[in-house]
Amino acid sequence: MRALPFLLALAALGLPGSASAVTQMIGDADGFGIPIAGMLDSDGDLCDTDGDGILEPGEQLPDWNGNGSCAVGSGDSFDFRSSQEAAATNGAQWTDRAVEGTGSADGATFTFTFTVPGVGMPDYGVVHFINFVFGDYDVYPAQLVVDGNVVGLTEQNNSSEDGLVQSAYSEIPWSDMTDGQVVIQVSAPNEPYLTFDYALLDLNVFADSDQDGIPDPADNCPCDPNTSQADGDGDGIGDACDVGAVEVQCFDGADEDGDGATDCWDVDCACLEACGGVDSDGDGVINADDWAPADPFACRDDDYDGCDDCDSGAWDTGNDGLDTDGDGLCDVGDPDDDADGHTDVYENDCGSDPLDASSLPPDGDGDGTCDALDPCTDADGDGLGNGGNGNIGCVNPLYTDTDDSDAFVCIDSEPDFCDDCSVTGTWTPTDDGLDTDGDLLCNWGDEDDDGDGWDDIFEAACGTDSLDVGDVPPDADFDGVCDPLDGCVDADGDGVGDGTLGNVGCASGLVDPDDGDPYSCGDTDGDGCDDCSSGAFDPFDDGLDHDADGICSAGDWDDDGDGWSDVAETLCGTDPLSYLSQPVDSDGDGTCDSLTGCGAAGDMDYDGLCDDVDGCVDVDGDDVGNGVGGGGGCATSTIDSDDGDPFLCADVDGDGCDDCLTGTFDPDLDGDDFDADGLCDDGDPDDDDDGIPD
Repeated sequence: MRALPFLLALAALGLPGSASAVTQMIGDADGFGIPIAGMLDSDGDLCDTDGDGILEPGEQLPDWNGNGSCAVGSGDSFDFRSSQEAAATNGAQWTDRAVEGTGSADGATFTFTFTVPGVGMPDYGVVHFINFVFGDYDVYPAQLVVDGNVVGLTEQNNSSEDGLVQSAYSEIPWSDMTDGQVVIQVSAPNEPYLTFDYALLDLNVFADSDQDGIPDPADNCPCDPNTSQADGDGDGIGDACDVGAVEVQCFDGADEDGDGATDCWDVDCACLEACGGVDSDGDGVINADDWAPADPFACRDDDYDGCDDCDSGAWDTGNDGLDTDGDGLCDVGDPDDDADGHTDVYENDCGSDPLDASSLPPDGDGDGTCDALDPCTDADGDGLGNGGNGNIGCVNPLYTDTDDSDAFVCIDSEPDFCDDCSVTGTWTPTDDGLDTDGDLLCNWGDEDDDGDGWDDIFEAACGTDSLDVGDVPPDADFDGVCDPLDGCVDADGDGVGDGTLGNVGCASGLVDPDDGDPYSCGDTDGDGCDDCSSGAFDPFDDGLDHDADGICSAGDWDDDGDGWSDVAETLCGTDPLSYLSQPVDSDGDGTCDSLTGCGAAGDMDYDGLCDDVDGCVDVDGDDVGNGVGGGGGCATSTIDSDDGDPFLCADVDGDGCDDCLTGTFDPDLDGDDFDADGLCDDGDPDDDDDGIPD
């Protein structure tokens, strides 16, 4: 149940209202008290069609039990009366409930009692009206008898309007007001189901000017929708319109807000339907014909020129706004204020002045669309725009013309160093210069003119024709570098070249003796194993190395690193591949006990010759003796500097390189010798023998 203004609360109890105006309500304008949100009518539609939270004329009562009808005995009973309404005797007891049973509503009486207005009061001698809101009249006959006057009620269409909420009114002559009482009696002898919301006695026929479901006389803000009727300060003026001084009553002859205007002549009352015949804002147009009855500067447009005839503050079709071009249309309604042939909207969008005939929209390419709106401003007509609006309407919006005044200059989009417009005068990147290989890149910017996979620069350096796809640079090792430029022509990919350009780009300066086999290249460390035995040049990974001493087992005199040569271990009967298996040498003379046949002389190098008769005692097998027996049978009489390492012996030629670099004494193979002068490069002060020291 909504809270209503104090006056209506009194009316619901049947007490008299203000002595200065007869406005009284029996019941309250609360949509039968029904909490209507989300409820459906007999058609399955929302009852509250306008969504304002209150049932009002034109809407339908809820179908409470959902059986498709509003009827007695079908579960559609409801009673939302307040305790005051239920206890009332003036007719309020009939409101906000379903009156059920044939003829149950017949004789229901609503009695208005009031103080008769005296001479000089606004209501004195004035015709009044009874306004009555009810629902679900569908059994003939039914009528209201108002102080003896019969008011017929319109029967609803049950096929589509079951539970229809309706309103009815009756004129009350002044002669029927003078006794201080107006009585309404319902006559419905056959009606089994009827509902009443309220009855209203007022100066005017029923009106709800702000369409919030509250009739104007009961609305604390009749011009502002406020179904809740909230009034925080209790001053009788709803919160929705309680701003400054307000004309509270529109029919009492008083000037409540002190602005010099009373009742309907006050703009606060201009919205009311009852004030339709008055000109509240004084602009010369009555409220009913005025689309802004509270604003003297707005009323209507009788001459249809798009300007309000009250633009001057009073109705005057000849003075309704500025007319810049004097064409009889005010600027507000004139589509082209300055008559320059361009609409105002267009000029505003284009950045020109719509009030200046000499200010025309700029159109750089003369296509009839101003630059600001032109999706492709293309002055030279080559298909590419100057960047305006992102070139969205151009042949290709991604590119902006570098020179929009020259059709043969636009952009190089590929890029191929040829302007895309240079040949045709239009953006044609596929026809911008000679293209030998047809790859859509002109030769000038094409890195490979003949499309043979070799850059033009490389072909020139390699000595082949860059315009002949059949003339391809030689590339023996297929590494993408032609042989004349390849610092390492390595056909088998083992990292050792065939000698071209001195193998300067290879992993080793060696020349591969077999450039067709990646597992064969040479033995730079002289350990008897090919340095490419792994498939790539790596002297440290050129074969099995049991003792991990960097010398492959095939060339290692002591495979297990136990200090005994493989030959000695074999002769002595121990495992040359196991460090834990070593010959027994009881006297520590370096000869195992099993070979003591040489007596004290021994056989240090295990060559089967006792050392006292061995012309070359050479333990590490590099053909350089250790000095025992004089070494006359060795490759040199020089004593081995390390007779346990075949790669270390001596440097008899004094070139700074050990003569056993290969594992065997050979001063000529003791290191790289670029100029073949017998001195290894490490010790040669002039490697290339050009007479200039390194």
